[in-house]
Amino acid sequence: MNQPTFDRLMDCPPRLHFWGNEWRVGGLGPPQLRLVERAVKGLGDRIEVIETGAGLSTLVFLALGARVLSFLTKPDLQERIGKAIDEYGLPAREWRYVLGQSEFTFPKYLDENPEAVCDLVLIDGGHLIHTVFTDFTYGFASLRQGGLMLLDDLQASSVAVLYRMLKASRFVEEIDVAGKTVAFRKKVKARLPGSWVETDLNDLPLDDIAQKSNAH
Repeated sequence: MNQPTFDRLMDCPPRLHFWGNEWRVGGLGPPQLRLVERAVKGLGDRIEVIETGAGLSTLVFLALGARVLSFLTKPDLQERIGKAIDEYGLPAREWRYVLGQSEFTFPKYLDENPEAVCDLVLIDGGHLIHTVFTDFTYGFASLRQGGLMLLDDLQASSVAVLYRMLKASRFVEEIDVAGKTVAFRKKVKARLPGSWVETDLNDLPLDDIAQKSNAH
């Protein structure tokens, strides 16, 4: 782990994203980055990370000593991340990326690399329902038993639905939360999670999700 670089990213994160007519850091604030730090440190050294979406998380994972594969849609964002990697003195050789919509590129990648296994998956790409659930399916398939899956943007309805389903399942357990970001540990060896109907989803009210996503 490169602690000085991680601290620098916490204090002075680059503005890699543009929306609302201004450059922005992105959606991960200090509480979420501390969750990422705890997650990576808890998994040991030299871990493999897959993320849907990219940006500050990519740099933080690299600073924490991980090897990262990012699925992202914008070539200009890929270029900005590459420049930031150089600016912050991070190891460019430890970052790989796939351009295109993850609901298409992630399945293709896993089909072409069926033995791919990772220690941590971050689901933080598109928020359309089919994107979220495709990212989850292939992220879960590539995640080793005992590995961690992080979901960001619990306030998004599609992510909230997935969160409720995971909370009602036996194949993962919630281990950490920071506002709109939650971490689950995969408890099974299976590449696919199995039945979703183990528990009544109405047992977990939406208010619980709202409280998490609004927490600081």
